Amino acid sequence: MRTEEVTVKVTGNQFYFHYTDTSEEPVEVISAGTMRQQDGVCIVEYEEAYDGISEKTRNTVTIGEERVRIDKTGVVTSSLVFERGKKSSSFYTTPFGNMEMGVTTTSLKKDVREDGADVYLAYALIMNGSYVADCTVDIEIRKTQP
Repeated sequence: MRTEEVTVKVTGNQFYFHYTDTSEEPVEVISAGTMRQQDGVCIVEYEEAYDGISEKTRNTVTIGEERVRIDKTGVVTSSLVFERGKKSSSFYTTPFGNMEMGVTTTSLKKDVREDGADVYLAYALIMNGSYVADCTVDIEIRKTQP
């Protein structure tokens, strides 16, 4: 099992359909990380910083055959499983409080290669039992060039 240095780019969009608002709020994170493949599973780890907070959050993205799991530990803590047609929920812990966060995955596409991976997730976001938005996340993982 070889660990590769990678660049991770995560682009997330939330589509709100409350009332007449159909706004889109893209969020993009680019970070250095690592990628390893083991027993048909790709594991990507990277850190994420938040404005005004010195502590970082460690993200672990586990890309399996039929599902993607994203675990966050640090200033933000959560664990969500994305599996097409299924629901997943977790407590989302932040410095500002805790809430229950759930997802219902509507689309999951992935392409894992030796030099990186691409993951696309589409899901309905539920917070504390209420629908919030339809969301997409694109994760691009590229091997860092020496």
